Amino acid sequence: TSYSLFCADAKTKAHIREELSGKTLSERSQILSKLWESMNEEQKLPYKEQQSKLRSSYEKEMEKYRASLAEWKRQITCAQHLPHHGVNQVGKEPMKPKRFPTSYSLFCA
Repeated sequence: TSYSLFCADAKTKAHIREELSGKTLSERSQILSKLWESMNEEQKLPYKEQQSKLRSSYEKEMEKYRASLAEWKRQITCAQHLPHHGVNQVGKEPMKPKRFPTSYSLFCA
């Protein structure tokens, strides 16, 4: 989400990093949440645009992945009719694209 991108960015800024140091996870979350709530829509816009780009990129990668699944399933079906010699590499699922980061993972980063 745009909030999670804000959290990741905010923690790179020195004045916020100082404020967060020595705080518990709950306290850090509250501080960042208050900062986000105090921002107007114009200040939030870069994070919302970045999140939109990440989502769009992820959706394109997922389309490619779903298309590759059909080919992979066809290969599996064909391979099942052949005698197996050692490990069957055809049965491995193609690499699924990485999902864009969750707010929690960005917060903890």
